[in-house]
Amino acid sequence: MRTNKIALDDVTQESHISSFIVFCKAEKHKAVEAALAAQADIEIYGSNEKGKFVVVTEAEHQGIILDRIDLISAIEGVINTSMVYHQVAAIDELDDEIDQADIDQPIEKIYQPQMCEAPSDKDAASHTVQ
Repeated sequence: MRTNKIALDDVTQESHISSFIVFCKAEKHKAVEAALAAQADIEIYGSNEKGKFVVVTEAEHQGIILDRIDLISAIEGVINTSMVYHQVAAIDELDDEIDQADIDQPIEKIYQPQMCEAPSDKDAASHTVQ
């Protein structure tokens, strides 16, 4: 298991929220589910009998998140633990109110993604692969 070597002075008041996909042997599904449920800081948000779980955790810094990945991966029967989401937010921002009008808008009005342009044929011809 990883040893956390982050100095307390380096840790800011943050909240790290992460989710994982945990895959285990199907015959170990119940045992893995019980081991995950026994962890105070790990929540199961979905699972199936084939051995797949969606797990969410929250911690003060990323070192704890990495330790939890190691902990999950060490459970007997677990084949793979993959992080699929990680958000860092200042703790004082977590209490901010969300305007209901923003929630009711289509995502296209709230978030404007920046699209990359595909290289033109001229650009592709000027690049050489070595």
